[in-house]
Amino acid sequence: MISAVRKESFTDFMHSLYMSAFSDIERIPYANIERTLDRGGEILSLEDGGPVGMMYSFIRDDVVFLVYFAIDERYRSKGYGSQALDALRRIHSDKRIFIVIEPMDGSEERKRRFAFYLRNGCKDMDMEVISDDAPFDAMTIQGDVSEQEIRDSVAYYEMIHNGGKVRQ
Repeated sequence: MISAVRKESFTDFMHSLYMSAFSDIERIPYANIERTLDRGGEILSLEDGGPVGMMYSFIRDDVVFLVYFAIDERYRSKGYGSQALDALRRIHSDKRIFIVIEPMDGSEERKRRFAFYLRNGCKDMDMEVISDDAPFDAMTIQGDVSEQEIRDSVAYYEMIHNGGKVRQ
């Protein structure tokens, strides 16, 4: 059974997974992630006797933006991804959660990833979101999150991780 353990920063395993699981266009500099950690960023190590994956989220009010989610390729197709989403739902049972994924391009990998999220109760928002100049499709994981709330959450996250000041 997977456990989700909060971390103060990426472990070596998580950094390696981050670099291998996400393309250049999807990754932001790690310094940008660090900038969010005391302002809504949350790092979770996914573990089962050792690390198997990672999640990085940005939380604002009652909305969780799951920015990065990856299971190490050695542990894929063993139920860890489903367990990880369940753990995220439990940790944030009082919040609404959404994710952005690469747009569907017809590749088998993206079709499988999209089908995985649908099988795990996620809802396709049928909307494109631009994050750090890259296009993504949005899906909700828990609760209803409006298109405007998704766009506002992504914009706020970008402002924080890019070093912007928060107005109170």
